[in-house]
Order: sequence, then C-alpha cells, then structure tokens
Amino acid sequence: MPRITRIIPRRQGSWLELLCAGGGGIAQTPGTGLRLPFDKLPAWASAGSEISFEQYRELEQLSDYELLLDRALRLLGRREHFTAELRDKLGQPRLSLRQREALAREGLGPADAATAAPEAAGPGSAAPAQPMRRASRELLERVLGYCRSEGFVDDRRAAVYLITLLAMRADTGRRKVREELLRRGCAAALADELLEEHASEFDDKAAMEELLRRRRRSLEGRARRLREKLQKQIDAQEAADSSPAADELDHTEGSGDLAEADRMEHQGAGSKPDAEDSADEKPVKRKWSARTMKKPRKDERWLRFELKGRLSAAVFSLLASRGFGGDDARRAAQRTVDELLDL
Repeated sequence: MPRITRIIPRRQGSWLELLCAGGGGIAQTPGTGLRLPFDKLPAWASAGSEISFEQYRELEQLSDYELLLDRALRLLGRREHFTAELRDKLGQPRLSLRQREALAREGLGPADAATAAPEAAGPGSAAPAQPMRRASRELLERVLGYCRSEGFVDDRRAAVYLITLLAMRADTGRRKVREELLRRGCAAALADELLEEHASEFDDKAAMEELLRRRRRSLEGRARRLREKLQKQIDAQEAADSSPAADELDHTEGSGDLAEADRMEHQGAGSKPDAEDSADEKPVKRKWSARTMKKPRKDERWLRFELKGRLSAAVFSLLASRGFGGDDARRAAQRTVDELLDL
C-alpha cells in the first residue's frame, strides 16, 4: 500500500508537498510530489501514515485541481483574460525557467517536454523529472467554471478592458482592435457590439497622424538609405555606359548585313541566290553590350519613381499593420511620401 513518507512545507508554509512511496511504482522525490494548499490537506493524511490506492488517487486529483486553479488565478492576477484564451494557456504543460532554457537550447517546445521520458531527465536535459500530464478537459472545465462563478473570468469585461487599453495608445485603428479581440478569443458578435458602443473613443484620422508622427524619424532614415542605394545603381550604370567596352560591336554584324542585302537584291530580281553563295553564308552573330540591351534608363526621374513606389509600400504597410485602411489611409500615406521625397 502507498505510504506518505514525508510532508515538505512550500511557499512559506502556505502549501505542502506530499512525498509518497509504495506499491504500484510510486516513488516520489522532492519536487515531484503532490502539492496542496495547507488548508486543503485531509485530516487522514499525515507523514508516515499508510493510505489506500483510492485515497492516493483522491490526493492526486485534488493536487491537480488545486495546482491548475492556482495557475489560473495567477494568470488572471496579471490581466483580464477571455475564457478561450485562459483555456488555451491552462491546456499547455507548465515548465520551469530551467526547463524552458534547456528546451530552447535543444530546439524543442513545451509539447516535446510533455512527452519526454522520465529517464531522459538529467542536469542538462529539458525533460522533467516526472512525465508532465496535460490537464484533462473535465479538469479544465471544472476550473473555468469555478472562475466564472466567482466572477474571475468575464468575456465582456475582458473585451472592454482591451478596447480601452488600445484606445489609450492613440495610434491603433478600430480594425486592428477587432483583430486583436478575435485573436484573444472574443466572440465576433460581442466584439462588434462593444466596438460600436465605444466608437467615440476612436478617431482614426488623429490616430494615423499620431502614428506617422512617432515613426517620422524612422521613415526619414529609410528614405535616405533607399535614395543612397538607388543613386549607387545610377552611378554604376553611368560608369558602364562610359567604358570603351560598352560601344564595341562584333565586326561580323556588318558583313552579315551586306550578305542580307545581297540576298534581298536577288530575290527582288526574281532570281534565287546561287547554292554556292548560300553555302558560304554564315549566321549573323551580334555582340550585345549594356548600351544595346533595352533596359530602363536609370536617371534622376527613374530614382524618384522607384523611391516613391517603395516608400508608398512601406508607409501603407505600416498603417495597415495598425488597422488603418481605405481612402483616408491612402491619402495620409501619399502626403507622407511626398514630404519624404522633398527632403
């Protein structure tokens, strides 16, 4: 039968860790035992006492619930969470900082640690000393139900909190706020309803101006770097065009043109070229150079055209990433680009 070999105080005595050993392969060491709040320890559980397998399972289930509830309350203590968001976080196995660092070194994630074999654990291994169990759906819903009944989780309150927080930033559009609400687990209907109620908190035109004002220095630096890069391309083309090699053509081009003229003359007179002459003809070979190839001429006009296109894409992408779009965003982007071109 299992026996409670030791009870260790944790968190300054507010929690207890129970180490058990006995039949069924139970052999727990410090750090792998069952953890319970001090006031949740059953009266029959004491150090050195023997317990039945049913009592051990009861302690195990109580430990899983209390640990998961404690984790949920800690997450909720940091900020508001949506029910779906909290469910996703609680469904992931919990790792210590040392285990996360070891996982990163091995290129693994939390899901890999959850299935790691206990014997693989070691001083430098990311595998926990004991296999980590994912919370069952029943346990998750039990914890979430308790949080909802106590008012710790409220999707409407979480949505209002997020809307207010993003509206205070003054550089985020309504579309981006809606995307963030949906990403965190808010229902689409609730998001639309609350955004309509808080429409007065958003001024997209003023928010766009604020965003572009904050990013002005970065955009000016980008414009300077692009201009320098494009100017180097112009200088390189001018250097290639002015080199003697750019004007060279293969001499066979002239002889080929004369042979073509003779052939056309014979055909115009109604006669065919002699077979001997045809045999002597060779394919015309042209030696192409940078000057003869039809490429866009790189000059100041080309530079301005390229610079305007690339800056327009960068500015509009910035606005779109914050939820701004439509004619207002295009006009704001065009105005900013024109100012950058005149620098």
